[in-house]
Amino acid sequence: MYLVSKHGQIFKKAEYHARRCLELVHTDISSLLTPKSFSENMYFITFTDDYTGKTWIYFLKEKSKAFDVFKKFKAMMEKTTNLYIKALWSDIGIKYMSIAFTNYYEEQGIKRFFTTPYLPQQNGVVKRKN
Repeated sequence: MYLVSKHGQIFKKAEYHARRCLELVHTDISSLLTPKSFSENMYFITFTDDYTGKTWIYFLKEKSKAFDVFKKFKAMMEKTTNLYIKALWSDIGIKYMSIAFTNYYEEQGIKRFFTTPYLPQQNGVVKRKN
């Protein structure tokens, strides 16, 4: 199936869907929150399980904390469910492309799926939630 962006670009809709919990997790970081939250957070990151549709939200003071939050989320999910995150779908933002993040994915055996630049519709699962 093909979709058309608001700029007239044609792209293929993602056809990979999870068959079990944590097989595929979608993630995104929101833009600035205005006004800031009571605890001075300006951003939030969401993690959505593709199979169940359940979403977890973490608030961030700065985007650079995304890696630390992902590690906490992964540890919590794996300890409570005895399942492992197999794949992560995100945009190609700097926060997801750091060397530390990339090394961690490889060490943990997590597959990476990225949206095409300037086509956030491909990661519509989290874009709709945000």
